[in-house]
Amino acid sequence: PGLPRVPAGAALAIDAVPESGLLGTVPSLRPPTAMVSVRIAGGGGGGGAEDGGGGCGSGGSAATPWSVQLPLSAVGDTVFSLGAGSREDPFRVVRASVQLIGATMFIVLVKGRWPYCIENRSQTHAVAFQLPGGDAAHEWRLQPCERRYFVFPDPDAPRQLVGRIFGAGEGLVSRFQFHDLSPEHTQDLYIPGHSTPALKVGLRDRGATRVLVLRDPPPEAHDASTSNSPASAAAAAESP
Repeated sequence: PGLPRVPAGAALAIDAVPESGLLGTVPSLRPPTAMVSVRIAGGGGGGGAEDGGGGCGSGGSAATPWSVQLPLSAVGDTVFSLGAGSREDPFRVVRASVQLIGATMFIVLVKGRWPYCIENRSQTHAVAFQLPGGDAAHEWRLQPCERRYFVFPDPDAPRQLVGRIFGAGEGLVSRFQFHDLSPEHTQDLYIPGHSTPALKVGLRDRGATRVLVLRDPPPEAHDASTSNSPASAAAAAESP
């Protein structure tokens, strides 16, 4: 109760954040920064994963969780997702554009496109990815020939993921940087006992989406030997 709702195509005016009061009496604290979070109230239409899902329509699902906080102090765009990713509550991608027009700061919300994707083109290997410092309970597992679109949950954090071939062991994890297309920011993936990569990895832009592509190497490049493989020494057993 009391929370403002903004229908599709409508606008909401927000007064300036006051600088006086309790926070203003504490000199050690920084001045407050205006932040906004949004959510879809009472559901929304579904849609395809690649185009960012459906728009804000009618539906019977519950309200989505609140989005990341969007600062109104600087002009720029932020892309985030709303929804639980289930059939009843699919992901919807939103692009929030903060714009300064005259003396008024606007935040414009439009349907967005997924900024990142992992595409597992392997015919053989499943892969697992997660944020650095995350745990296995929150990792994404992609079976052969699967893809996953995503956004980084913290827009201010480095654009990084760690990944491995599922079953290869925690010792064979590679780190992937999404901020640069340079080859040095991608690492191929190995399995125990092989001195050549089991999956070749590349990073490319496909329209507005940056895609991490994993593919099987050519058959002649596969080395099945178990000798002198640093990957074999680093591997730890893991049940698929």
